[in-house]
Amino acid sequence: MPYPSLIARLAASLLQTLPGAQAHQRLSPALRFPPHLPMPDQRKARQSAVLLLLYPSIDAQWHIALMQRNPNSRHHAAQISLPGGGIEPQDADLNATALRETAEEFGIDTGSIQVLGALSPIYIPVSNAAYSPLWAIAHNAPILYPTRAK
Repeated sequence: MPYPSLIARLAASLLQTLPGAQAHQRLSPALRFPPHLPMPDQRKARQSAVLLLLYPSIDAQWHIALMQRNPNSRHHAAQISLPGGGIEPQDADLNATALRETAEEFGIDTGSIQVLGALSPIYIPVSNAAYSPLWAIAHNAPILYPTRAK
């Protein structure tokens, strides 16, 4: 396994108290919640997950798998994104959601992917979704067969 100390430090840091909503609010653009619109009821948001898939490449550098969303999608057209989406009935939890979506969107076997932990959930108003970003590692560089995200 490459760089075991990096992986151990990342996993340990995910066990600490995370800054969560306060950091999101401080770093969000001013128009994220326009003052002239009612504040959305985040309790009704769709529970979703994304995967920050960390993997070593042939050049021994760490990479994170990203994709470009379909330019014709309803939300987030042509944006660069992480693999992920909404929880489905067959998903045991948000870890399963993130792994399923990653398998669907990159065409990879997620059996060898190790989920290290979660960052603070973040609400995305335009899609009315509460996303749980999960850090994971593939110990070997996966071969990615990206599909166009919806």
